[in-house]
Amino acid sequence: MNLKNLLSQATSLFGFEQSPSEKKVGSLSNDDIKALFLDSFANSIEYRSMKGNRMLYDLSYTMLMHPKDYAEKELDLPIITKVAVNSFYDTIEKNKDKYPDFMPTGNNWSFQYSPIERFEDREIALGEVLIIGTPVALKREKIGKFLTVSIVSNNSKYDRYDINPEAIIGLDIQARGMFWVKINPDLTRLVKPPKSAAECYANIKYIMAGSEWTYPMIETEIIISLKNESMANATNVLAIDVQGQGLKNNHARIRYDEANDRFEIVANAEGVLVNEKAIPLYPYAESLPDKASIMLGWYNVKFERVIVK
Repeated sequence: MNLKNLLSQATSLFGFEQSPSEKKVGSLSNDDIKALFLDSFANSIEYRSMKGNRMLYDLSYTMLMHPKDYAEKELDLPIITKVAVNSFYDTIEKNKDKYPDFMPTGNNWSFQYSPIERFEDREIALGEVLIIGTPVALKREKIGKFLTVSIVSNNSKYDRYDINPEAIIGLDIQARGMFWVKINPDLTRLVKPPKSAAECYANIKYIMAGSEWTYPMIETEIIISLKNESMANATNVLAIDVQGQGLKNNHARIRYDEANDRFEIVANAEGVLVNEKAIPLYPYAESLPDKASIMLGWYNVKFERVIVK
């Protein structure tokens, strides 16, 4: 489906007009892009909200820019996206006293950056940006509900660069120029999780190449997977290079439920046992004890809670 059809589908699906924002600049800076996102977001609150009652705002953004501008900005886009989302949270906070109900209408912020020279009957000139916002994004089909931080596509340009994963914490890189950010339930800014093993949520110990390794869980949600070309270690991915032991791609997910102060495990593949108890497949989530032996096929890892109750 091309971009024009996608936007038309969104318009007909939700019964509203798209609300574009645009700005011409001599040299497109990251601050220009952030300001344009923030202006679009503020305009969406003004346009969609019901004063004194319900705050409504766009959650999904498509940014059209000249291919040369896109090429120049591509590696900055993850950071621009994070800064924009934090600015959105700041704007929501400033407006909460005007609206008793400010709950988001979706579960994720969605950003699509598209290099294009012409959209419908108009030209996208060098230095010109067009943003189209919509209240919610179309559903993503292949990303599990607990996956919130990662480069999740081997078509992504970013998997070829030495990028500090903590710099893009909280960000799903779906593909080149496409990002998702899970909305914080309390609508607060994205923050870095604990960095050191002593401050992490939990430790996961495993044996690889005859040695014991410890993986600190520094995010609230992680995946345990067989390591391969499309799945490498990240702050939310424990990719283990073992063969012939039944460990599969995206085999299981572990989540720390901050609201209830407990850990959960989700089985994405057969053969997940916790303390010898078989775990049903996704979407079922099993409560995880503070200390647990987890079997993934025939491969064993040890889980131990670190965060203090």
